[in-house]
Amino acid sequence: MLEFSKTRVLKIARKASGSGGDVTYSDYNPYLKEMINDGVLQPTEVGWTLFEIRKQLLNKNNEPGDRYYCRRLGRKTVFTNTLNGLFGGEEK
Repeated sequence: MLEFSKTRVLKIARKASGSGGDVTYSDYNPYLKEMINDGVLQPTEVGWTLFEIRKQLLNKNNEPGDRYYCRRLGRKTVFTNTLNGLFGGEEK
């Protein structure tokens, strides 16, 4: 199974949620392209990698500032930081 940096996944999420409020899968495109170019990730494995990113973002064991919940916004899946979210800082 492909191992990637949880620290890097959360860093990308922090940066995206700090600037726009929500994190989307497209925020990870540069990271995934870098992994493909380095030969670490095959293009056919990207879907599974997005599932792993989702698991890391939704992990209840993350620090309070790194906890996210998932919701649908039209056809997009977005992750909102629980501290900035719709529920006044409480997890869904």
